[in-house]
Amino acid sequence: MGLLRAALAMAVVLGHTLSGRHRLMMIDPAAAVELFFIISGFYMGLILSEKYVGPKSFKLFITNRLLRLFPTYLLVLVISVLLWLLLGKRAGTDGPAGLFRLGLKPSANTLHRS
Repeated sequence: MGLLRAALAMAVVLGHTLSGRHRLMMIDPAAAVELFFIISGFYMGLILSEKYVGPKSFKLFITNRLLRLFPTYLLVLVISVLLWLLLGKRAGTDGPAGLFRLGLKPSANTLHRS
């Protein structure tokens, strides 16, 4: 199941980075996101019902998830802010608004088709 989720995540990354005719897509990025969440939800439900059984098990589950995800979130947040500040200064702008004025669009816009 992990390999399938990794392939779906890669399809989403490729959908954000490649655009137009040069897309080498195995699946539509929007469908990949939905499938990823469906499989992940099933997997989390399976873990919750088999591993965390008994009183206070849900609280333990939530605590374990937060301790696993929060440090990575903080690291990515710090790196993103540092890169944002660095790219903003290099481009001669005053932050993300200036970068958008230069024509750099957020990657999420590549999934929206007219």
